[in-house]
Amino acid sequence: MNHKISVRRWIAPVLFLVIASCGGGSSATFRLAAGDITITSQPQNVTVNVGQVAAFSVTASGSEPLAYQWRRNSSNIYGATSSTYTTPPTVTGDNAAQFTVVVSNATGSVTSNAAVLTAKTVSTFISNFKVFQATSASGPWTTSTINISGADAGLVDPAPFLMPDNSILMYYLMSYVTNGDPAASQPNNEWKFGVAKSTDDGVTFVHQRTVFTYTSSATDPFPLRLASGSIRLLSSHGSSVKSVTTSDQNGLVFPGSLDVGTRATTGGVPGALRVGNTYFLYVCSGGSINYLTSSDGLNFAPGGTAIAASGGDLLCDPSPIDDGGGRYLMAYKRLPAGARSPVGDEVYIATSTDGRTWTSLTRLGTGSVPGLVKTANGVYRIFAISFP
Repeated sequence: MNHKISVRRWIAPVLFLVIASCGGGSSATFRLAAGDITITSQPQNVTVNVGQVAAFSVTASGSEPLAYQWRRNSSNIYGATSSTYTTPPTVTGDNAAQFTVVVSNATGSVTSNAAVLTAKTVSTFISNFKVFQATSASGPWTTSTINISGADAGLVDPAPFLMPDNSILMYYLMSYVTNGDPAASQPNNEWKFGVAKSTDDGVTFVHQRTVFTYTSSATDPFPLRLASGSIRLLSSHGSSVKSVTTSDQNGLVFPGSLDVGTRATTGGVPGALRVGNTYFLYVCSGGSINYLTSSDGLNFAPGGTAIAASGGDLLCDPSPIDDGGGRYLMAYKRLPAGARSPVGDEVYIATSTDGRTWTSLTRLGTGSVPGLVKTANGVYRIFAISFP
């Protein structure tokens, strides 16, 4: 079993609902013995947040006096006897319902659809990321929390990336799963990769857009800057790695089709690095972090072990960067032997001078799926999933 996927199953789900636009009103006219009753209902469709309320109202005309009775899925809502009905503040994903209203007078009654209350549930597996930060790779490291604003999904697998204009992009998987594995089956079989942008050295991020959509399971986006300046976005597909490449050097627009071929077939959860004229692709395999090499960033050949696991530990989620001056850094996660959930995941940082041989520097603390970036101001930031 892919360790990356099994780890996600431990993330506790939280549900919330997002506001949707309201539709227009609807009306119906019926002839009764003593005259017409006309009902106009507003709104026709509505989606509300958990804890908020939905107010439905009708305008009716006809022989007075008029009486009102509201129904939810054909069941009477007792006590709802006015022309306006407001739901209790207990709306959840299970409260989707068809609401109708019955308007009556001495001559009879008229029933009309008043509103459809729907609920779009999305995942909040990750709304905040834990951040390790330091001005030296050797520390001291402090921690804080950031929020990615503007996305309509749960966000996992953060992959930050320093741009030439000194802004920072962060790629991630957008999850619409409400419980269990956030990378499991998505609505309409669409696995979406999104991107956020920071212009304040990685302190705050705002979601920009969806950059690529897969129609089969895909996780762990990782951006690689090519020698040409283009960005190649790698992704994990079980025990293989695929990619999509853009000539848009802003990193926000990718083509609709994948690069031809597969980058790796011996491991997933990619990280990548260019050292001189050689591209390194790092993957998780057999509990260790292995590397492959390429001269063009497309066709990779097996290389060796970058960081070997020992004593039953599991290592994964490589996130390497060029630190300058012939030194390279990599953040990665370690699940200690005997740990039974990613609550025990630990973030480490390692160093290398050639991309092949890596030496662990230090353990930073608990966290999972780390993404490393060095900002334009020389601050190291590692974004990671933090568990309660």
